[in-house]
Amino acid sequence: MPTLIRYPNGVFYIVSTEKRQRVWRSLHTKNRTEAYQRFLDLSPKPKDPSRPDLLDAERQYMEYVRTNLSAKTCKVYENTFKIFNAFIGSKVLAEIGPWDIERFKTLRIAKVSPNTVNHSLRGLRAFFNKLVAWNILEKTPCRGVKDIRLADMVRPYLSKEDLLKLLGHTRGTDLHDIILFAAMTGLRRGELINLTWEDTDLSRGTILVKSNASFQTKSGKTRVVPMNSTVRELLHGMQSRQGYLFPGDRGEKHNGNFLTQRFRMAIRQCGLNRDLHFHSLRHTFASLLVKEGVSLYHVQKLLGHSSSRVTEIYAHLGSAELVGSVERLSA
Repeated sequence: MPTLIRYPNGVFYIVSTEKRQRVWRSLHTKNRTEAYQRFLDLSPKPKDPSRPDLLDAERQYMEYVRTNLSAKTCKVYENTFKIFNAFIGSKVLAEIGPWDIERFKTLRIAKVSPNTVNHSLRGLRAFFNKLVAWNILEKTPCRGVKDIRLADMVRPYLSKEDLLKLLGHTRGTDLHDIILFAAMTGLRRGELINLTWEDTDLSRGTILVKSNASFQTKSGKTRVVPMNSTVRELLHGMQSRQGYLFPGDRGEKHNGNFLTQRFRMAIRQCGLNRDLHFHSLRHTFASLLVKEGVSLYHVQKLLGHSSSRVTEIYAHLGSAELVGSVERLSA
């Protein structure tokens, strides 16, 4: 606990112990009454149970995140909280308002990309909304705070011709089967390498995407993905029906980073767009569906997006279908 001490020259000091060392801070006054008031103002206040602490609320929320969301998402939240806490300082949780979130947004955009800022904002919204749901806060300080407007971005994906070229180049390897499966199902890399034969039902033509002891889906939810005839034929042709669907050389789970490297090497050997990466197979799945006239709502469900806003990045690909729709009104 800090102590109020009067130095021989008459000036009052606050003396405290920090990291096993005594620290003296001058109050710049010789008046006892003024010194005592400043001492009270600067001394740590006892925690008021009715005014929740930001760090305590974050700890509670992180327990929820670790239980329900993926390890990758946990790291995203941990990083967001670290940056936000450094910005917000010692403010009590209930004192944080929309203006603080707007200032945070303004300061962050000077250092990182708009997309990164929007990721942080989405994380803070989810956090504060959950505190409202838990009756820890009456209202969220993110209310009315909008994302930074982004220019429409076209995610790189493989055309049908490029996909066939890549599959021809990798034919006869396990990478061929993985690429084909990913492009026909839209599964994320982590979802794909964690799939086991128990997660497939060839008779019904379904794939169960779920969390397990060592892996958690991005949303924490389980979803069922239907197989098309290409995927059924691929799986029917596989000899092994035990363990991982796409195992490593020794039957172990595939290394995700190594798989990404192999994919990039194949892309370069084929002379395709170097911006393509393994996740582009997911974009390929969605893009080809939209071009075939499948609704964004169905694409959203197949991809497992929690919000339609994420799926809307593919909306421009359905313009030809829209032209056909309005043509029906022609006299």
